[in-house]
Amino acid sequence: MTERINSAWSPSSREVERGIARRRISRKQALIAAISTTLVLGTLALVLITSPGWESVKATFFDIDYGREVFPTVIKGLWINIQLTFIGGVAIGVIALGLALMRTTKSPALTPFRFLATAYVDIFRGAPLILIILLEI
Repeated sequence: MTERINSAWSPSSREVERGIARRRISRKQALIAAISTTLVLGTLALVLITSPGWESVKATFFDIDYGREVFPTVIKGLWINIQLTFIGGVAIGVIALGLALMRTTKSPALTPFRFLATAYVDIFRGAPLILIILLEI
């Protein structure tokens, strides 16, 4: 027994009403978000521009000519930063893998290294807690 599926499906009047209500609520929320964002950003811009030191900040941080002058240096620094991030990530991965393997080894000959690796990891895992305790004293 196969039932024939009606291909001419249409939503009920209740579903149509719900869709209209959802769209109305969505539009209202978008309007509220747009107005509040405009007010907050406008107020921040007004406070920034009317601040006593604005001219000094503008000359220091928003000078296009100086930005063009130092842009190649900034790009070189960015490239060095990317390289160091990659090298550091690989180095940390290798060290972490070595420590993990050392901690899980069951070889009696490597027991001192297992103890050292365990102590090293536990000390550095506990470092934030130690700092919090020391700073509260």
